[in-house]
Amino acid sequence: MRRIDHLDTLRGFALCGIIFANAPALLHLSPIRDDRPDPVYTALGYLVDERFFPVFATLFGLSLALMWRTTRERTASPRRVLAQRLIAIGVLGGLHQLFQPGEALLPYALAGLLVLLPATLLPDRWVPVCAGVVGAVLLADALATTAGVTTVPGLFLIGYAVGMADVPARIEAARDRGGRAVGAVTALVVCAALTAAVTAAALQYADPRLSAAAGIVTAAAYSALVVAADRGLGHRLLTPLRLLGRTALTNYLGATAALIALRAVAAPLGLGTEDPQAWPRMTIACVVILVCQAAVTALWLRRFAQGPMEHLVRTVSRWGARPAVAAPVSADPTEEGPAPLAATYR
Repeated sequence: MRRIDHLDTLRGFALCGIIFANAPALLHLSPIRDDRPDPVYTALGYLVDERFFPVFATLFGLSLALMWRTTRERTASPRRVLAQRLIAIGVLGGLHQLFQPGEALLPYALAGLLVLLPATLLPDRWVPVCAGVVGAVLLADALATTAGVTTVPGLFLIGYAVGMADVPARIEAARDRGGRAVGAVTALVVCAALTAAVTAAALQYADPRLSAAAGIVTAAAYSALVVAADRGLGHRLLTPLRLLGRTALTNYLGATAALIALRAVAAPLGLGTEDPQAWPRMTIACVVILVCQAAVTALWLRRFAQGPMEHLVRTVSRWGARPAVAAPVSADPTEEGPAPLAATYR
């Protein structure tokens, strides 16, 4: 199964938003300035907070579905591969927690082991309906109770259902066919997504208790806009996001390292807690980090097929797994599924 470009673009897009959500805590910034919320803090509350992790969580479930479909054709122990992958991500997340409390990898790994791994026991024909319905119920429960405990499992299952229904490949095939119908549908999607995002922000402004629901709606709108834009000229313009998405794990951890390094020199850079321009300068710092990551990633992927953390997780995932057949595996580095080490690091 070959990589699906718009999924990588979405991962990169989510990564760009998550750094802005994580940076204030890592830099120890206070949201209050002169007894009022900082304007940048307020803007991030409507544009970023709770808007990007739903994209990441849904993609996590979707990617596991694609991996499951590929792995069970290539190995005699596909669930072992998935379990080892989730455990590897959990260990990385546990180490990451030491530097960034509240990070996503550890809870994602635990939720994956508890929810996604058992979902692989379902027959394929039942998965889209069963996983989709249960995921929607869990998500609705999280939004209704505002507790949020079932948000991630719900998004995981929705993403898993979408992946098992082969929706991303169907979208890719429809866009490849082109035609006026695709252009018309794209225009409708863009209009609907913009309307949904603006409406969600307005509802959140009217009632802050609706922030979680507004975040889910805006995340869906953002995703629709990115997928709609990822064709033709937009596809070329979004190349940096696609490269970041191919190495999302490495760049997610790398962003934390970069922000911690900035914290060590926060005062000289005007990023101190009491500095009146700390929040605007934080946004500039995040943009600079992302630009640097995109440049380094582009250079890295010229030589290697994966980022270093992606390679580590894939190696752990495949450890001890027996192949389903003795036939050689394609060395195409654009594949979603496992590639030979020679094709990964050469």
